[in-house]
Amino acid sequence: MDLWQFRGECGNHDPEIWFPVSSAHEASARAKAICLTCPVRSQCLAYAQANAISEGVWGGLTGFERSLLSARERRAHNYIPPDQVEHGTSSGYAWHRRYDRPACEACLAAERDRGAVRRAAEQQEKASA
Repeated sequence: MDLWQFRGECGNHDPEIWFPVSSAHEASARAKAICLTCPVRSQCLAYAQANAISEGVWGGLTGFERSLLSARERRAHNYIPPDQVEHGTSSGYAWHRRYDRPACEACLAAERDRGAVRRAAEQQEKASA
């Protein structure tokens, strides 16, 4: 056990509140409220993320909330700036979707072309069957 774990507020409460049976908000609300006052909240969250702990409330977040946070951090870490995107391609169109940006005309055209090629291949496959 790391030293920060001895200073956590969780040691002063029933262990069952950190692992609620229900996924309802109310089930984890008490644990989250305690976490707000905890002096080692950030270390706790970092520990849960580093060890891919998917169950229970750690650092004030449920397993589901930690998974969303991790996904957001991965996207931020792998961010590709607009000037490095190959516009006018299907991957350029995917970039617009991934970062919730309006697609440029070149990327929209590439996606339409890709769809037309896919539909033509599907029709040809049905005709030969």
